[in-house]
Amino acid sequence: MANKCPHQGVPMVFGSIGGTQLPSNPQEYVYGLHNRIISCPLHGWEIDLETGKTIFVPDKVSI
Repeated sequence: MANKCPHQGVPMVFGSIGGTQLPSNPQEYVYGLHNRIISCPLHGWEIDLETGKTIFVPDKVSI
């Protein structure tokens, strides 16, 4: 994986690691992927540490 966010090239080494909200029904909040997501320190883009793909458009954007 590259050490830069695909959005504006910010070093991901400064990002935080945690989980994210998973797809769910309306008014239901499901947390998952604990310790598998790194968030860009500048704008919060979430990237899966196992695949290197972004959460919002995994088929198009990765690091």
